[in-house]
Amino acid sequence: VSADDAEQENDAIDALYEDDLDAGLEGEPEDQNILTTGLRFRDILIPKGAIIDSAFVYVWSHEGKTAEDVARLTIYAEATDHALTFNETDLITARESTAAQVVWEVAEEWLIWEEYRTPDLSSIIQEVVNRDGWADGNALALIMAGENQGPSELENAREFESFENISDPEDG
Repeated sequence: VSADDAEQENDAIDALYEDDLDAGLEGEPEDQNILTTGLRFRDILIPKGAIIDSAFVYVWSHEGKTAEDVARLTIYAEATDHALTFNETDLITARESTAAQVVWEVAEEWLIWEEYRTPDLSSIIQEVVNRDGWADGNALALIMAGENQGPSELENAREFESFENISDPEDG
């Protein structure tokens, strides 16, 4: 559903119904915006306490970026037994975070409409499935938080397809 992914710009939910999700830092040096994305996965069929060997998220780029546009994203999960959908009033960053985090430093060129993969997220998933209340079939929310990388003429955010995948005429 649309509320299974969301984007937050600074201290406000940007939208639940868009064709792309942004994570990172963007904007002019005098007007920087930190972008955070939430991704909720339903019906995770992992039993409580299962050993997680590896875990990745694959995203499809919504906009090309040069290798100089380095995005620094911190990925973590919501520290809950069963993640709820996102909404337009509660901030993604207000959700309790797992202790396990992975930094994804995206320092490669991104071509439009290509698939890209996060680093291994197994430590994050392991923490969630080890929770006392975790059960096979629960929902899990991952959060990709941008950080302020300082003033720059570059827009470091990465943009990828959302659930809606609405056609964007400006993308051609």
